[in-house]
Amino acid sequence: MDYRIEYKRELLAGGVVSIQSASLEVHDKSIRFTHEIPNAETGELPASTVLVGLHLDMATRKARPLPADVRERIALMIDEGRWIDN
Repeated sequence: MDYRIEYKRELLAGGVVSIQSASLEVHDKSIRFTHEIPNAETGELPASTVLVGLHLDMATRKARPLPADVRERIALMIDEGRWIDN
């Protein structure tokens, strides 16, 4: 698992931001995705993050393959370049 944050500029109190998320890669047991936090008023990007997460079996504490239907939906979102606005 990996988590990287890039702070480019300060976010000020009262500033309006949105969070946009996208999947970047999907593998058998992992997914790499990003969150961008643009200033909704100026369009500047003060912060972003890229994460790698594992699909874990909580009973065994081991990585397990993502269900095929989940991998397929994520792959489709990647192919379409789809972003999710939160």
